[in-house]
Amino acid sequence: MSDTNKLIESLIDENQLFAYGLSIRQPWAWAVFHAPYRKNIENRGWKPPDKALYSRILIQASKTCTVEEYEKAARYIRIVGGQEPPPLKELPRGAIVGSVVVRGYVESGSRAAFGNLDTSTWRHAQHSPWFTGPIGWILTQPIAYKPLLYKAHQWLFRVPVSRVRRLVVIPSETERRVSA
Repeated sequence: MSDTNKLIESLIDENQLFAYGLSIRQPWAWAVFHAPYRKNIENRGWKPPDKALYSRILIQASKTCTVEEYEKAARYIRIVGGQEPPPLKELPRGAIVGSVVVRGYVESGSRAAFGNLDTSTWRHAQHSPWFTGPIGWILTQPIAYKPLLYKAHQWLFRVPVSRVRRLVVIPSETERRVSA
């Protein structure tokens, strides 16, 4: 089994029925996978459920995004992420665009961090410019995929295994240079 196939299979639950996904609005979803200073915190008003902690989950770029929301987010990403995101019309929306591992989470106003975190990971998450609270999911090991249209829901949603197996990993810059 290739590394890509192993990665895709690692997303699927133990009963081989589905994978979990999380919807993130653009251009924030772009910043998770493509900004030079990658968005490693996803701000939510709720803690990640146990089934998402320490697991690889899919990221769906939400279909919803107004021009005003995009412009405000793009300014922030340019400053914090180090690069202007592509124009809104060029960003995939309503599609699964990658996956991440949810390593743990941090809370505003608390010195606590939750998850299997070493001290440097915890400090970095607490002080990350991406963390605006109230709860920050710590995202690690991002892998971008060729966008796969998928209508998702808010919160954590399930993606049937038949759709998960259609995902195509986009090679990293390093892999593209080595194969050229």
